[in-house]
Amino acid sequence: MNPGTQTPARARAWQADLALLTATLIWGMSFVAVKQALRSASPLALNAARMGLAALLLALIYRHWLRRLTPAIWRAGLALGGWMTAGFVLQTEGLRYTTPARSAFLTGFSVILVPFLGALQRRKSPRPRVWLSALLALAGLYFLAFARAGWSGWLRLGDGLTLLGAVAFAGMIQALENYCTRLPFQPLAVLQVAVTAILFAILAPWAEPMVWKSSPQLWALIAFLAVLATALAFTLQTWAQQYTPANHVAVLLALEPVFAWLGGWYWLHSELAGRQLLGAGLILIAILASGWPTSAPDHPSPHIPA
Repeated sequence: MNPGTQTPARARAWQADLALLTATLIWGMSFVAVKQALRSASPLALNAARMGLAALLLALIYRHWLRRLTPAIWRAGLALGGWMTAGFVLQTEGLRYTTPARSAFLTGFSVILVPFLGALQRRKSPRPRVWLSALLALAGLYFLAFARAGWSGWLRLGDGLTLLGAVAFAGMIQALENYCTRLPFQPLAVLQVAVTAILFAILAPWAEPMVWKSSPQLWALIAFLAVLATALAFTLQTWAQQYTPANHVAVLLALEPVFAWLGGWYWLHSELAGRQLLGAGLILIAILASGWPTSAPDHPSPHIPA
């Protein structure tokens, strides 16, 4: 091994994994903020405000990149925004007809779907450890979602919608890998969030009963969700996927419900169940099995000017 050639790639892999873990931690902890905010706002209206504020912030930070938008960047931003909107809308709509536990577990199917989509795209099956880590993560999500009892009943309408949402989230992760290796991450982050904000604003008035009880607390929660859970977290994910494969990203993102569970325990005094501890442990094993923290994409990382 030549240390001079391997060390930079491994360092980037470490940095990418840490960035993804930070984003996942923020998303997991944000469940508490979302739960509080939904007392005063309907889901799509809340997401429209959250994404809109985040888009404005990102546009301000990366304004010089917006002068260099190309047709390829526009197409990528529109596609990513479409995937993200579809995922959120289908997941939210599915929750009307199924339980939160079933929704959490079914959304976790994106862990399996990402390597499947990658295999279809490349016409090459992933390595056995990719499937092993995905299955371990899915098993962990099962124990997290169903802390006291197992799955019961046939698939419902809400379950089907949630599964379609998982397909959309998996498509977004796979698309990010494709785009981030060719295009600068800064305008992609702006356009992805901006397109999602616009689509939510269009859908909110007619897709659900509109609820909006403005208050300082609501706007403080929206500020947290916009700045940290959207602008920062999605920028971290978009940057990190230049240097780590989509399969590995999907497994790392399985930690989101673990962090959400820990956040609920700390702030909302939720009970810690033995099955949840088992689920968290299986997800951690899945991350190690996926090659953490030295996974690197099969393609060379691009040179993207700062």
